[in-house]
Formats: sequence, C-alpha cells, structure tokens
Amino acid sequence: MVWTGPQTRPRQTDVARAAGVSQATVSSVLNGQASGRRIPPETIEKVERAIRTLGYVPDVIARSLQGMSNQLLGVHTYESMFPIDHHDYYQPFLLGIEEEAEAAGYDLVLFTSTRDEEGVRRVYKNGTNRLKVADGCIFVGIRVDKAELRRLAAEDYPFVFIGKRDIPGIDLHFVTGNYADSTAQVVHTLADLGHVRIGHLQQRDRDEPRQDLARGRRRGLADRGLPAVRPVVAEPGAIGPTTLRGLLDSRLTAVLVDNAVQAAALGKAARAAKLRIPADLSVVVLQDTPPPNPQRSARDWTCLRMPRVELGRLGVRLLLSLLNGSAGTAPLVAQCGFHPGATIGRPRTI
Repeated sequence: MVWTGPQTRPRQTDVARAAGVSQATVSSVLNGQASGRRIPPETIEKVERAIRTLGYVPDVIARSLQGMSNQLLGVHTYESMFPIDHHDYYQPFLLGIEEEAEAAGYDLVLFTSTRDEEGVRRVYKNGTNRLKVADGCIFVGIRVDKAELRRLAAEDYPFVFIGKRDIPGIDLHFVTGNYADSTAQVVHTLADLGHVRIGHLQQRDRDEPRQDLARGRRRGLADRGLPAVRPVVAEPGAIGPTTLRGLLDSRLTAVLVDNAVQAAALGKAARAAKLRIPADLSVVVLQDTPPPNPQRSARDWTCLRMPRVELGRLGVRLLLSLLNGSAGTAPLVAQCGFHPGATIGRPRTI
C-alpha cells in the first residue's frame, strides 16, 4: 500500500480504504473497543498494518471534539535530554512535569524518534506531526524551529513552551521565571553593599530569558542611578586572566555572569591571577546551571535559583488549561529564589 491521496496527513477514511474495512471499524480499533465489538483478529491486524503503512496519527483535536482524550501529554526538545543526573539542566523540569502530570492522571510521551539527517529533532517527520499521538505537548530546551511552531499553531495543536519565547505572527503560550525582576533585585542588593560599577559577563546566545536578565540589570542600575556599563560577551572557554584584568581595569567591583559555567571559568582565572572573590570582585550567577565535570567546583556561588521544578509543574497546568479551554492569555510566572552564597561582599577601595 502506498499513500497517494491529496492530504498531507492521512485520515481515518484513508486507513479504512487501505484496510478494506469501514471507518467505524477503524475507530473501534483505535479506541480499544475492537474486542467488545467482536472484530476478528485478522481484521484488527489489517487495520493496524494500514495505520503503520500510511503513518496515520490520530487527530487529537477531532478526538477532543468527540469528548475523547488520549490522556497523554508529550514532551519535546530539539536537543537530547539524556543521559541526565541530578546536576543536569533538564532534570528538574522533567521532575516537575512528571509530578504534575501524574497528579492530573496523565501519562507522558517523550518524543525521540524525529531526528533528521542532520541530527536535529523535528516535530514533522515525512510530513506527519508526530506530536499528535499526545493530547498536547510541552516544549523544553533552548533551540526552537520557528517555522515548525508557526505550522503547529496554524493546526491549532495545543503546546506550551517552558521558558519565554517570542515568535512574531503567533500567540505563543509559555511559562517563565520572573528573571527581569529578580535580576533588578540582585543589582539593588549589590548597590546596598556599596557597589557603583556593576558589569555583566554575557554569553553570545541571547535567547529571550537571557534578554530578560539583561533588561533586569539595566532596570536595577537605573533604579539606583548607577552608570550603565557595556556588557562583556565571552564564552566560557574564552574567559581567562585577560578577561578578568579587563573587568578590573574598567573599575568594576561586581559582575553578573549569565551562568555557572562562566563563573567557574572566571573563578579559575582569579586563582591564576591571585585575585580573591569577593574581596577583589563580587560575582553573582544569574542562571544557576551546574557546570559539567570536571569544571564543577565547590565554590558557594551567590546566585539566582532558577525555579525549574515549578516551571515544569506550571507548564503542565497551562497545557491542561489549553486542553479544557480555560487558559488565559498571560504567561504563568514562577518566582526565582536568591541564594546569598559566599561570592559577594562590600567593594574594594578603588
């Protein structure tokens, strides 16, 4: 059997035609009612073979209109999430997703079979939206494919992003942390300690959450009437004594860094230069991503605690609201925590 119909996605009628049965029979097989309706095993096998051959995926929207649900929530990321451990970036998100889905009586499907020839996972494979085996889907991760997400939105498929995303032309549902407000509060804390020149060591990738961090820094400086210092863009592998000396030559007494990988590199540079954190330079980590081994250190960094578990929970809640038609237009926001740590103090005398 070869699919030759005009639709980009095969329908139940196409499965019925390929299997030589009625659409009611196909529906019974899909809904697990074949035995109750005494459909012969050989007929069930013909229907299942046609489903596999055509690449048919049940239309979640149509099923919901009929009052049916798969009771499945999908989880998709364009990056690989495994292997994970308790230090991993993704693990807390997944923990929150799992807890909330279990409490709501839903199973989870992790989509891993859509990798293309370039090694990137896709929503659409061979023209088929694989996500539709689930009632709706949660997206986790840094990468996005804007064209795929626009197509998903056009299909009215329910999905939620964990992390702020802004894609022109579509109303995207997402959950996020209060990153801008929290970063402004960090700047206030440093100002209260007496810091006047506060810098920012950024990574090159400026996704929407990191843009919120930068926005919060600018707001915090403006709140206290402090000078705006041009951020330094440096990947972790490029951070060394020269980077550190440049920060100090700019008369900075405190610096915000985007994540703990950068902070670990900055700490290594400080040890090599025999400079002390925080005596010579206060450091705050804005995203407490644990650095990978062997860079992980025992230093107690002052940092914002990203509410990853809570974001996972909120993502499921928002998706379920979409499925039952009660979702609002405003994103759900989780509060960041602040860990005082041991890497900030009063500024050195300049």
